[in-house]
Amino acid sequence: MKLVLEESEIISDKIKRLEQLSAQIEQANRNHLEQLKRADIKVDNSGVNRSVAELERVAEKAVKSIQTTQKGFNWMLYCASFCLISLFALVLIYKKGIETKIDIKEEYRKELSEKGQYNTLKDAEFYNKFWLWVDKNPNDSKELFREVNKMK
Repeated sequence: MKLVLEESEIISDKIKRLEQLSAQIEQANRNHLEQLKRADIKVDNSGVNRSVAELERVAEKAVKSIQTTQKGFNWMLYCASFCLISLFALVLIYKKGIETKIDIKEEYRKELSEKGQYNTLKDAEFYNKFWLWVDKNPNDSKELFREVNKMK
């Protein structure tokens, strides 16, 4: 029993020391809390303000960029429209010019055909063959030309 009493005294001494330590820690925490309450804590908003200012500046640049792009797009749209209209006009002019040229050629051929001065494809082939024959047979061709000259 003596042993139990000694042990209980040791335990009670340890408990008293722990209570004293906890009281000291509690007092230190209260002191620290009071110091924090008395201290004037200021939040540094400068970084946030700089970030907001930077964001506003970037947003303004984006708006200006979009407006400039819209103006540029409008000019590009006008230029593309003008080019398409010009191209269409040139195609019509070219088409009209070709039709006019074809009409003039047809009228000229009709006039030559009426006068008998227009050579057809068959006549052109005959003349080519004739001149090839003249080149190959120079003696016969000279005699042929003399006969033709006599006929006139």
